[in-house]
Amino acid sequence: MKKSKCIYLVLTLMFILILSPKVLAEENKEIEKALIDQLGDDYEKKLELNQKAADNATKIEKYFSKKRNGEIKYPNYIGGLYINKNNNLVVQFVESAIPAENDKQYNNYQAIKNVSEDIDIEFVSYSYLDLQEIHDIILDYYLNKNENKNIVGLHIDVEKNSVIVNFREYNDEVINYFKENVINSPAVVFDKGEVYSVVSDSNNEKDNDTIKVTDINPGAGFTIIGNNEKKSDCSVGYRARLTSDPKRIGFVTAAHCFNAKGNTSTIYSLPNIGKVTKFQFDEDLDAAWVETFDNINPTNKFEYEQTFNPNILSQRDGDYVSTEIDKRHLQGRYVAKLGTSSMITIGEISWPSDTITFVHKDKDGNEIESVLKDVVLVNGSNGGAAPGDSGGVVVQVQYGDFINKYPTNGIVAASNNGTSYYAYIKATNINNAFGLERY
Repeated sequence: MKKSKCIYLVLTLMFILILSPKVLAEENKEIEKALIDQLGDDYEKKLELNQKAADNATKIEKYFSKKRNGEIKYPNYIGGLYINKNNNLVVQFVESAIPAENDKQYNNYQAIKNVSEDIDIEFVSYSYLDLQEIHDIILDYYLNKNENKNIVGLHIDVEKNSVIVNFREYNDEVINYFKENVINSPAVVFDKGEVYSVVSDSNNEKDNDTIKVTDINPGAGFTIIGNNEKKSDCSVGYRARLTSDPKRIGFVTAAHCFNAKGNTSTIYSLPNIGKVTKFQFDEDLDAAWVETFDNINPTNKFEYEQTFNPNILSQRDGDYVSTEIDKRHLQGRYVAKLGTSSMITIGEISWPSDTITFVHKDKDGNEIESVLKDVVLVNGSNGGAAPGDSGGVVVQVQYGDFINKYPTNGIVAASNNGTSYYAYIKATNINNAFGLERY
């Protein structure tokens, strides 16, 4: 199958920043409600345990080797790591591959088991390397040979120690065809899947009581108007600059936001914000970098001024997106999303690397389907992502003495209609593709 690519140049764009004034007391209630809705009344304890589990994962991964690109390489006796519903870190061992006592890896194995008394140990059939090999075979088919487009999702589920394949039409005939033509492995689990949709909003009408701004915060909304007068409302992601020329600064957002033809035009007498100088919309990435003009100041401060971390409710200095980038995306880790429509929502990572089929609009405004790989799926049961949240930043929720700063995970891409699941694009993939760095 020919790969679907939707790449088109966007030379200069005008942005209309939509800043709806908020009452601080009301905003605080929204944040508190988000925590309770997602985690329950005992959210403080859950946040603390979730943080401890993530810290234990960091300790364990020090015993793993790394690839040339810096990614963790699991040894062949490890099935994976994930945080379970009790917020304990689970370490999976492949019993048949555990190193013998005279093996040089045996000491590492023993050290991993004894990192903390808080970790749970499971014995599984497949190593993560086994699952990755099976996943890559299916991924090649998904991207290049999926003529009937019946596969709409693919990921490794560490908790289930399986590779999950999602079908648009799910029946015995489809499953048998897959086993005969792609791979027949007991490690593969089949399920009904849905096509995702981007969460830019092409129909939303914003109020006219906007204000002139010079600071652009993560989670703020902006509107694009093209020559065909169709609006697209999206959210600001994270601040970034060119690694090769740090004086050139801007912010990252979703590429699919710019589906309108041509340049935008000024309305509401607001100034130009910047122009898109980095753009990629294909199976590898859905991201754009907006280089801001000299009078515009991208910040790291949350657009919503009230903190949502219970450990610092008494501190009213605001929250910040940290320049630290999360490279792990640990299954079960708590994250938060900032977007102009649903503001702050909290969820947990379901699958750290998924390939999805999603619906978006092409440059002529027609709905089409494309595939996007290596996205992170989040279950945000207190709201997920809503139209207008595309491009908004996703951050890691931490607990303890971290001075209001939340590591950067990525930006919102798409949501599963009618569910609480949404997908985000990893900041590491964006920065590597565009030559960007956080600051």
